[in-house]
Amino acid sequence: EASTLLVDEDDNPLILGRSTRRATLKQRRAVIIRDGGCAMPGCDCPTAWVEIHHVKWWSNNGTTDIGNLVALCRRHHGMTHRKGWTMHATADGWFWWPTPSGDTFWSQRHGKQRAG
Repeated sequence: EASTLLVDEDDNPLILGRSTRRATLKQRRAVIIRDGGCAMPGCDCPTAWVEIHHVKWWSNNGTTDIGNLVALCRRHHGMTHRKGWTMHATADGWFWWPTPSGDTFWSQRHGKQRAG
């Protein structure tokens, strides 16, 4: 079975599948560069405070791959784990949440929310 290995400029793997649960420092750096801080719209916490969250949870067979990882501050990370909240990733690296009330909203990147 063939698979793709995505690496950074120093050949550090950015896609680890299920070989490890925790994001590597290189993956964390790549996610923070991509997201520019917490992905929750309106959040302006410093990048040093973000945690790396599995969009599809590790406990639900989620992978430790850049496309399944997002930067969230502690408050919004906890919110994403509350009952009724779910989070999804798009193929182009954006994220969206359907809320418990049925509303849907897009993530932000570097302080700018995706339109739609």
